[in-house]
Amino acid sequence: MEPAAAAAAADAAASTASKPKSAAPAAAAAASKSKISKGFFKATSDTAAPKSSSSSSAARGATNSSDEGDAVVEIDCAGQQQQQQSSKSSAGTFGAQVQQMAQQSVALQIAINQINSGQVEQAESLLDGILASTPTDLSALVARGTARALRRKLKEAVDDFSKAIAVEPRYPDTYKRRGQARSALGDHQGALDDLDKAAQLVKEFPGAEALQQGPGAEADCLAERGMLYQKLRDYRRAVRELSKATALEANNPQAWNYLGLCKVSMGDIREGCKAYEKAIELSSNMREAWLNLGQALKEEGRVKDAERALTKAMTTAEGQPCLAAYRLLATMRQGQGRQADAIKVLDRALGHNRPEQKVELLYLRAICYHALGYTRKAVLDYGDCMNCTPRNDEGPVGEESRMFQFLSFYQREMALFVHWNLDKKATDFCLDTELNPIFKECWCKKGPPPPEMFTSYKMQPQLPDERSRSSSSGGGGSSSSPTGGIGLAPEQVAGLTTAADTIGALLQNHHQGFLPNIRQQRAAGYAAIELGQAVRALLAERRAGRGGLWVNSEGSSGQGGCSGR
Repeated sequence: MEPAAAAAAADAAASTASKPKSAAPAAAAAASKSKISKGFFKATSDTAAPKSSSSSSAARGATNSSDEGDAVVEIDCAGQQQQQQSSKSSAGTFGAQVQQMAQQSVALQIAINQINSGQVEQAESLLDGILASTPTDLSALVARGTARALRRKLKEAVDDFSKAIAVEPRYPDTYKRRGQARSALGDHQGALDDLDKAAQLVKEFPGAEALQQGPGAEADCLAERGMLYQKLRDYRRAVRELSKATALEANNPQAWNYLGLCKVSMGDIREGCKAYEKAIELSSNMREAWLNLGQALKEEGRVKDAERALTKAMTTAEGQPCLAAYRLLATMRQGQGRQADAIKVLDRALGHNRPEQKVELLYLRAICYHALGYTRKAVLDYGDCMNCTPRNDEGPVGEESRMFQFLSFYQREMALFVHWNLDKKATDFCLDTELNPIFKECWCKKGPPPPEMFTSYKMQPQLPDERSRSSSSGGGGSSSSPTGGIGLAPEQVAGLTTAADTIGALLQNHHQGFLPNIRQQRAAGYAAIELGQAVRALLAERRAGRGGLWVNSEGSSGQGGCSGR
């Protein structure tokens, strides 16, 4: 039977091939009878898939029963249906896999876009879902590590980057990102090792440059190493790494900014300013570069240029005020003796009602009021500074904030002390002898007042309220004399002040680090005038035949202070 069946199959195939138009109707009719003509069977087997064992056995059992001479093949319908269901099941599984991969690809792209737009928490949640089904997805691991690093979940970020490295150990960007996270955790050696490995892979792995999206992969690694050395205050190594980075990739504003920081920290302010200017040239709205440039110009004594740079730093912030720029500008004006101008800047900064740097801004405004003699306003700002919620963050920023709160206590006590003794003669009170020794020690150390201090120190009395002060003629207020009770007419005071300003300006040191302070110049000028008056009095004494001149030292802390001579 098998040779006859084979011959019949060949005849049927030839017949079907000679009449192609009737093939489809014949196939449909055969299918409705659970019988498939040999011509159709052969055609489908040629175009679809290789014959299986079940179709071969069915062909061996075929009989010639066609009235028109077309041979037909009896098909095992149950076996064929089972094969078709199995084939559909496998096709369905593959289709589901393709659909799942497509969905994950879209979800990954959405998560990356969310990270870039600042929606880091939503991105991390989306990436959790991707990694739950495919825990070795390299892109998802790197993306989630980045999201966690941005959320300051640094240990978890390091874990994700380590898993990504285990999946693909030749990808340099993963090492670089893990190095950044380790640096933030304080693992500086681990960070340097990762950055070294990233730089090595960039040179060894041919596809690294393409993965890094440009020719600056090695420069990025060098820049990261330089930033890390700057953080460790190893400025010489930082300059070497950053100089190499900017030589390889001159369009990295962050590298130029950090190079400027290191140059200024090494005392080379002029070169540091050039680096900042290069960063600004590459990114005109780079707030950090403008801020650092203003700081460097201030240190160099170029106050007008510094003021322009700091004003630019305030305005380039995208929707958020740069309180650091306000504070730095106010500090510079206070250092110039322009306390009133500094207060205007600080009023604007505090008007933004932002919690960050509030302690520092309040303290700075208080000492400006204090220097101008506005005791009441100074005391209020000192009190507000002390009542601010203490910062719990570690590091120099939190430590500085707490120090200003401690200093506010001592400065407030000093403001009140001077207020209540302002109209007394200089011989009637002395800071050195009247202040508590523990108070003076803690004030100098800028530390918290210890409990034992309050057992011996008597707090200064508070200021009276405005109504009681206006109705009272005394009470420790300042003198009603327009010249402060010194016995001089306003014209005489004006003449002495003009002379003091002229002399004081001659004493200005025109060198970096020395701001021209008009108040200090005036004080130095007054001191020079007083010295001249003392020398003239001494010469007059000697011309009169008297031996010398006794200087009143009453109240001083010297050995002869108690004698008053």
